[in-house]
Amino acid sequence: MVVVESSAVPTKEQYRKNPAKYRRQRREYYELNRRKSQIAVRKWRKKNRERHRAYQRNYYRKHREKAQDYQKRWYRENRKVIVKRAGKWSKRNPEKRKKIRRQWEQTLKGRINKQKNTAKRRARTKTGGTLTDQQWQRKLKRFDYRCARCRRRRKLELHHIIPLASGGRNVIRNVRPLCKSCHIKTHRELKAKTARVSARKR
Repeated sequence: MVVVESSAVPTKEQYRKNPAKYRRQRREYYELNRRKSQIAVRKWRKKNRERHRAYQRNYYRKHREKAQDYQKRWYRENRKVIVKRAGKWSKRNPEKRKKIRRQWEQTLKGRINKQKNTAKRRARTKTGGTLTDQQWQRKLKRFDYRCARCRRRRKLELHHIIPLASGGRNVIRNVRPLCKSCHIKTHRELKAKTARVSARKR
């Protein structure tokens, strides 16, 4: 393998005059010395943990949308690896996992999420149904991994056509994939329709 020696670190003045040149040099060096660079970066982060965290926080504040897009894209591309790694870590650290879970459930978002999951479990138990993950994956494939409403490729959620709370069953015939925004719209429309029906009955 060809090893390119890192050029002398440019001064601030040199970098300001020609930033594209030095960024290109840095990328080229990294590609040719990837493993060496990764080890060096890990060592630096370990020694300068607080400084690195402060830099990350500052970067995130300045480039929030860009950082969120990158994180979502990276998660989509590496989901299987992430889930597998998280599963292994959970098995090795059951107590830490429980502690993190308890802390999450203390937050507002965590409490809301827990309440939703509890309500769903109760509704499934009450209404019955045997929807499996394999069936859901087949349904996603049938819809070409697109939202059933807007037909766009986004992160999909499981939607019960007849809500479990209204007596719908947790079966493959009663579900379809919706993106988050369409899922919210659909539930709003169902609530509005239910309110109109109730008003007529009065």
